[in-house]
Amino acid sequence: MSGRAPKGMDANEDGGAGLPAWLRDRRYLNPLLAAYDDRIATLESQLQDRAAGLAGLKRQVRAGHVDGMYLLEWLIKEWLRKQALHLINPGYHILPTRTP
Repeated sequence: MSGRAPKGMDANEDGGAGLPAWLRDRRYLNPLLAAYDDRIATLESQLQDRAAGLAGLKRQVRAGHVDGMYLLEWLIKEWLRKQALHLINPGYHILPTRTP
């Protein structure tokens, strides 16, 4: 193999006759490149917006995690307090009982 394109497909060989018109003529190719650049810019903008949104979500999750830790700490303290009350007063019910 010589590494060359098949006969009729080399733009230098026959003026690009084997290539589609949009590849041979720069007038057709420039709008495609401009549209490609616009699309890339749009996607990059969307990526930046989503990255900023993700950063905000991470902050909210961390804040929620801290709130959850405070809640867990409070629940444990309450449970321990009720356990202590039950040890002091065996008639004290840790969980509410239903009355018929």
